[in-house]
Amino acid sequence: MLAATVLSVAGVGVATATTASAACTTYYVSTSGSDSNSGCSTSAPWKTIAKVNGTTFAAGNSILFEDGESWTGELHPLGSGTNGDNIEISNYGSGADPIIAGAGAAAAVYLDDQQYWTVEDLEITNTTSSGAAIRSGIQVENDTSGILSGFVIRYNFIENVLGYWTDSTGQPSTSAGIAFNLSDSYSTNGWNNVLIHLNTLTNTDASGIYLGSLAGKGHDENTTGVTISNNSLDNAGGNDIVCVFCNGAVVANNVAEDGGSRYSGAGIWTAISENGTIEDNEVYDQHKHGSDGQAFDVDLGTDNTTVEYNYSHSNVWGFFEFCCNADANASENATVRYNISQDDGTDEAVFRLFGVNTSGASYIYNNTIYVDGSDNSAITTDNPSGSNLHLSNNIIYNTGSGGYASTSGETWAYNTFYGNHPSSEPSDAHKLTSNPDFADAGGGGTGRGTASAYDLDSGSPDLGSGTLVSNNGGKDFFGNTVSSTAAPNRGAY
Repeated sequence: MLAATVLSVAGVGVATATTASAACTTYYVSTSGSDSNSGCSTSAPWKTIAKVNGTTFAAGNSILFEDGESWTGELHPLGSGTNGDNIEISNYGSGADPIIAGAGAAAAVYLDDQQYWTVEDLEITNTTSSGAAIRSGIQVENDTSGILSGFVIRYNFIENVLGYWTDSTGQPSTSAGIAFNLSDSYSTNGWNNVLIHLNTLTNTDASGIYLGSLAGKGHDENTTGVTISNNSLDNAGGNDIVCVFCNGAVVANNVAEDGGSRYSGAGIWTAISENGTIEDNEVYDQHKHGSDGQAFDVDLGTDNTTVEYNYSHSNVWGFFEFCCNADANASENATVRYNISQDDGTDEAVFRLFGVNTSGASYIYNNTIYVDGSDNSAITTDNPSGSNLHLSNNIIYNTGSGGYASTSGETWAYNTFYGNHPSSEPSDAHKLTSNPDFADAGGGGTGRGTASAYDLDSGSPDLGSGTLVSNNGGKDFFGNTVSSTAAPNRGAY
């Protein structure tokens, strides 16, 4: 049967092409099948992506590709599910996950003005001998003025996405391993209930996971319910994980390594967002290409974001950055706590602190910073434009030669400064300069478990010598309880 369908999104009608409507609940696709089959059983599967793309699916439908087989071209099934009843793209059979090879298409898997979809258990590639261009592995597009909801992207292996990015092409929200792009024709559009979970991404350009728009500005913070968790990213060309225009996003338990060698970008960051949490991640070996390269960044116009329990090591541009200026575009009300940084900032500084707004206080406390003697890492650079930045209970183990920017915009209290003491070291009436007695200073490696090198040994002067911080999160990097009434330790332990 042929049908013209209309998707209503927050009052916005979006017409789709006239296609065949789905007649079964579950559809099977096999390279040994035939498009003249019903597709409704493993004994009568469809054969091609074209057949799938020519069908409008409905809530509760499943589209299953046979394991161990491969399809080339852009997969773009039509239709939308409903709340609690997604349309699913997945696999069946046994063996390796089915491959969707975009072969240079704008996207290997593409959803346009659709909602309530699950994409799982696929291997996705998108490369071509014709060279880099704007392209993604999975691309989700919102060209409406409304909110599109209900996306689950999980258990996929996404590799070799030959995308591209320059300032002239806009932000990489259409060129990433997993990309969600908002049309810049509207300020009110956004996403709701997006789960990106347990995917493995390797060799993706220009970014790994990116939610935003080409302009990168001009939108309300209408994207809600975003969770980006337990993903593994290796060799993203620029940014690893980015959420722009997000309210309450959670980015947790991800591992990102060896990113940023081909395009400007940072590890995990957010912009024009609020109420976000970035926690329990590991970022290491991030490169600098262009203007960025730090592990974590609270960027342009971000309010009330918490960066906690992260492990950062060997990122040449540093552990953390505030951006951009002490005006309406600055970050404010940020909390950076219980993180461990080892040997970050060899080409810049552990902290870049140049964008903190005076209208909202930000706090950096109970972090452990280790800089090896062979490094030239500054501890801070770019003195904050604002004057409402408070740093307390941090341990800075600095046997390198780097120092600090002017501290006129900062308040330092109850920090430990061990090792070299440059003349620029901040004034701190309650500072300690004695060895904090780490379990194995400098001994962290790959894997969050190795951060146990920064446990404090019994007898450490940093045990119980910090200052109370209100709303302290209740636990440290290692999951130990932090009292709300007794003096805490210094550092992340």
